[in-house]
Amino acid sequence: MLAIRFIWLVTTALVLVTVYLFVTSLIVRTWQERRARFAAARRDALTPSILAYTLGDSDDLDAVAAQLKVPEDVIPYTDLITDLLNQVQGEETERLRHLMAVPAIRAHFHQKLFKGDESDEAEACMYYAWVDNLTTDETDRLRSILDHGNRLLAHAAATSLVAHPSAAVRVEAVAAMARRERVSRLALLELLYRFHSSRNDQMEEEGALLMALIAQPDLPESHVAILIQAMADIGYVGEAVALYELFEAGYRTDSDRILEAYCYALGRFGFDPAGERIAGYASHPSPRVRQAVAKALEALGDAAAIDTLEVLAADTELMVRMAAVFALARLGEAGKAGLDRVSASTADLQDLVHHVMAELDA
Repeated sequence: MLAIRFIWLVTTALVLVTVYLFVTSLIVRTWQERRARFAAARRDALTPSILAYTLGDSDDLDAVAAQLKVPEDVIPYTDLITDLLNQVQGEETERLRHLMAVPAIRAHFHQKLFKGDESDEAEACMYYAWVDNLTTDETDRLRSILDHGNRLLAHAAATSLVAHPSAAVRVEAVAAMARRERVSRLALLELLYRFHSSRNDQMEEEGALLMALIAQPDLPESHVAILIQAMADIGYVGEAVALYELFEAGYRTDSDRILEAYCYALGRFGFDPAGERIAGYASHPSPRVRQAVAKALEALGDAAAIDTLEVLAADTELMVRMAAVFALARLGEAGKAGLDRVSASTADLQDLVHHVMAELDA
């Protein structure tokens, strides 16, 4: 009898729990659907005035702000502007930034930034990434988050600060992330590309600040390599001499990654005086470095490097041989003569040379 009662109680409890979970999930789903419908409706309502201001058909920023209901409209409003910011450029981008910084929205995220809750701070950081006229207290608050134990939150704060008009503030954010361990290559590259402000003519100042950062000995070698390569990709050609001086002085050339980055950047900059020193690493034990040497010599286009490239064309590693053969093929008649000598050495190299030449002629 007791066993039957126990089974009945357990069954009843399970049924009640199941009903409770079902009703709760139904309520939550209904609430989410209503919220989504409300957000969509508000977004549709706000879109005409936002587009009119963005396209220059209206200059009445106050009229847009007057439509806002805070906090209900914060998400649909900022989501819409963020979507548009990712699609436009030029003057339209500036007008969208004006919309993002209307007082009601700004006050909402200002409060979140100083609230002390990590999720609120993360939301605020995402917002401030699109606002470039940070106040002193906002800048200082974001700076304080750079050393936060939560790496994602710290990165969000850095992303906000690299929108700052001051190059010195922007490099501070990059430096804070570059000093951290276990920061991904993509995360650091994103910051560096954001760091370069195409809206301000600050190439010279930016380049000097990045060079000063590269010269700091406390940065992980992988991050130094990323900084050097990004400088070349962004186009800080004015720092080619300073970079070569570090390379010539042997600054951290014991690192394969950094050595590879030196070769890449100086080749990308087209800094001819570096050719002889780069060629000196043609016998380096790392095949990635030897490959970087071949590619750098190709980029420099120096016919004096043909002998070095012929040696690399006979390397034990295929990726090095490929880089050297491509380099020779692009060095004009002297390079092609070098290819003839290389192809005559072995059948394997002959096949490789024919393959490369066919690819270049295609």
